[in-house]
Amino acid sequence: MSQEELTAERTEAAAPSSELPEEFSLKARTIWGSFWSLFGYGAQQALRLVSNLIITRLLFPEAFGVMALVNVFLQGLVMISDLGLGPSIIQNRRGEDPIFLRTAWTLQFLRGLVIFVLSTLVAFPAARFYNEAELVYLIPVAGLTNIISGLNSMSLFVLNRRLDIARLTWIDLGSQAFGIVVTVASAWVWPSVWSLVIGSLASAFAKAAASHLIRVGTAMWFTWEPSAARELFHFGRWIFISSLFTFLIGNVDRIVLGKFMTMGDLGIYSIASFLSGAVAGALQTVSGAVLFPVYSRLAEQGAERLRSRTFQVRAALALLGLPPLFLLTLWGPWILHILYDTRYEGGGWMLQLRAGASCFGIISMTISPVLLAVGNSFRHMILLAAQSLLFIVCMFVGGYLYSVTGLLLGIGAAQVLTYPITVMCVRRYGVWLPALDAACFLISAAVCVVAWLLH
Repeated sequence: MSQEELTAERTEAAAPSSELPEEFSLKARTIWGSFWSLFGYGAQQALRLVSNLIITRLLFPEAFGVMALVNVFLQGLVMISDLGLGPSIIQNRRGEDPIFLRTAWTLQFLRGLVIFVLSTLVAFPAARFYNEAELVYLIPVAGLTNIISGLNSMSLFVLNRRLDIARLTWIDLGSQAFGIVVTVASAWVWPSVWSLVIGSLASAFAKAAASHLIRVGTAMWFTWEPSAARELFHFGRWIFISSLFTFLIGNVDRIVLGKFMTMGDLGIYSIASFLSGAVAGALQTVSGAVLFPVYSRLAEQGAERLRSRTFQVRAALALLGLPPLFLLTLWGPWILHILYDTRYEGGGWMLQLRAGASCFGIISMTISPVLLAVGNSFRHMILLAAQSLLFIVCMFVGGYLYSVTGLLLGIGAAQVLTYPITVMCVRRYGVWLPALDAACFLISAAVCVVAWLLH
């Protein structure tokens, strides 16, 4: 490509594509992006719930238990190989440079190939450890999704960088809906865990195709610029370690419970985790899609502006996130009885414990994006390392004292103990809000006490 063509392409790539005019303020873009993030996540969870209610009637709980283990191993491989390509593109000054984006895309595709190879290597040991022969085949086939996802266009990250969340939302919803249709059809014809794998492959394919159809100024092909690669690795050098700890925080429960529960009980636990994690996941989605780029821009404008905006955002998210978790904590068994058949009713107490733990977890969740926003990926990694250690220790102590119930209580204890560590990590940036956090903690604790007295 000639220098003139490259210059023209860079100009085209830098052109705004958001549905909001360029002159709109950061506040307006934040509100618009938050709306689409919440709408998208809510719609995704609604689709997931509807498909879940259908598929649980076509498949037995054991299928969800086995698939939970498949997902644990694949998520582990994905997260320990995370290079932080998305956050790097969002915050980097070259985030819309075609050469930079194509180098990132090349790294992403190579990473997908590596994950697939690793998935074939871990399949046999995993099958032996959990005494589930099907894992030998399920894990590698499901691992093909990483090759497909490795082909996703970098346009997805560019849209996120521009806070053009609307188009991202429609891509996610469309690919998810396609995967659900394929999953339900497969489960109807072939009622086994394989229908879940087939649906995952279909969804990944749909998203990859859509990401290239909405190309934002830059076509993807294999490119390698050493300076771009160095920048990506420099930013991501702590991200992949952070992702490992994030994986442990989110999946250590399934790793441990998969050894001590039957596949049926693990499947029921997965259903309870899905319901309790939906609210926390919504806030996490907003944190990743909106708060991180917003904090990145505000950080450039000074700590005082960052602090004032932080209070508004965190207060709003607490008002949105805590009430649904309170409902699940208080009436978990009744909700599970209404939604699912009798095979899944035994997970009511699991739902209550997970929802109660999440009440405390979301208090810290909306603070931590500040660390990456100001470019301190090392401190972010330290925070996640401390959280991981707390989760493992608390689950071990709880399991030793009270068996499976203790393991779940340990998750809640870890969420509470994580807060002071989060405060220590972010306090220097002036975004700690003790009054707001104390109010959220006290109300959450009161709800958990009432739930315990009721049940």
